Amino acid sequence: ADDPRVRTAHVVFGTVNRIALACKEAEMFDWLILDEANKVRFTETLPLLRLAPRWLLVGDHRQLPPVLDESAAAFPVEGEEARTLVRDASFFELSWAVVPETNVVMLDEQYRMAAPIGSYVSVASYDGRLRNSPEMAALRSPLPWPFNRNLTWLTIRGREKKGGSGSISNRAEIEAVGRVVRHLQRLGLDQLRVAVIAMYQDQVTQLRRELRMVTLPGLAVATVDAFEGEAAAVLILPTYPTNGAERRWVVRQPQQRHAATPPATPPPGSAGARPRLAG
Repeated sequence: ADDPRVRTAHVVFGTVNRIALACKEAEMFDWLILDEANKVRFTETLPLLRLAPRWLLVGDHRQLPPVLDESAAAFPVEGEEARTLVRDASFFELSWAVVPETNVVMLDEQYRMAAPIGSYVSVASYDGRLRNSPEMAALRSPLPWPFNRNLTWLTIRGREKKGGSGSISNRAEIEAVGRVVRHLQRLGLDQLRVAVIAMYQDQVTQLRRELRMVTLPGLAVATVDAFEGEAAAVLILPTYPTNGAERRWVVRQPQQRHAATPPATPPPGSAGARPRLAG
């Protein structure tokens, strides 16, 4: 924490906690650039506020929010709305709502998703402001029918079950995913990387049990948080819980890499745009 090189270096890299411990002098930097700012809670940024007179926040509050831990949940704040903001919202999201529009820049061209996926995410997450780069129009699913489209919706009817830990699972969804994955296995595409993403740990546990006999070498079953930053050729995930009403799953072909999906909220987000704040 007392490394003298911090005071002489032109650029210092570090995590939020590491920088807070190593850098204690007010305005010791000209700029502070906070990447993935949507994952940083308001309380985590407090020790950093005085380190630089100018800030650049890079992130996307339509992606995964900060991970909740016990210290954040116990932070003393009066009022339910304020507690929710401090506990769940990121510093980026809170800043996005109050920073002048002249200091806000949205990078509005995506280059990670096939055009049909990008267009859906644009309408559902970004009010239609996200554009597909020209190269994305050429991306096509290599799979045969019924997965020959980049974006396929399956409607599943089934009720959720809450386990003893409070986590949720849905047997109808689990069986439907099992049928889809086994069909992909029968296609004989041994090199196909398939990811099954669920919102709840109980669902992940039961999906792994359902798919334990599947021999696809590239099969991954995980929660949204655990899969963040990973890549897959085919992604199977629920869009949002509906408490027993219709449930939809989507199979899609991200082609390059998959970013985060906002948990338990419509829409499923492969975040191609990265809003940016300059202060």
